[in-house]
Amino acid sequence: MIEIIIFSYDRALQLDALIRSIYKNITHNNFTISILYITSNELHESGYKKLRNSFIKHNIKWYKEKHPKGLPLKYLLSFANLYHFLRYEYLRNRKTNFKELLENIILNTENEFILFLTDDNYMYRRITIDEKIFSIIRKRPNHYSFSMRLGKIFNSVPSNIEQKEIFYKWNFYNNDGTSKDWSYPFSLDGHLYYKKSLYSIIKKILYNNPNSFEQFVVDYVKNLRIFKFGLCYKKSSIINFPINNTPTLSNAERI
Repeated sequence: MIEIIIFSYDRALQLDALIRSIYKNITHNNFTISILYITSNELHESGYKKLRNSFIKHNIKWYKEKHPKGLPLKYLLSFANLYHFLRYEYLRNRKTNFKELLENIILNTENEFILFLTDDNYMYRRITIDEKIFSIIRKRPNHYSFSMRLGKIFNSVPSNIEQKEIFYKWNFYNNDGTSKDWSYPFSLDGHLYYKKSLYSIIKKILYNNPNSFEQFVVDYVKNLRIFKFGLCYKKSSIINFPINNTPTLSNAERI
């Protein structure tokens, strides 16, 4: 049911902690893990090899980013993509096939939902996603997402948050702006999306790493008011440890 996609760069130790926390705290049996990673040298590569061996009995798929092929010109037919391509040099000098790898993982998985995580996340609380949440997202996939990182017991909760049975709902585009987390409609930190809807969006967008992926998808969905509503439980299940953080393109808050 859930394809958990984890992005990792030179942080095998933190990734190890995250994987162990997932198996400890997610109560669903019907999930698989795909890890999309890259290393800067052989020392870090050896760390990932050891990690793969330690989880060899688990059904984890490992995808290492490689040198990319040429950029298809079709991506530049979009004004937003062309603007980003001309503005950001790193888009013109792609180092890896991140976009192709990610979209192939999403396209080929048999799971219905996609959950994104980064290697500096950690799942600290047991969680079962209620079937009602899956049903809501399934019926209106362009409108809803579910967050494991946000919770009602959280700093700067927006005034428009509503309790819906055992979970909470809020509007990303219509809140009092007390916290950027509650007005950020797309996130890689423990947010769940419907696979088909997500793929139809991201295949149109030019990006080449997790940071540009998150930021440019945010720009796209904000412009079209996609993923308007967020769902969460009263208590969050994921925290973020931004150790040796890489530069980002946004000012999204982290806890």
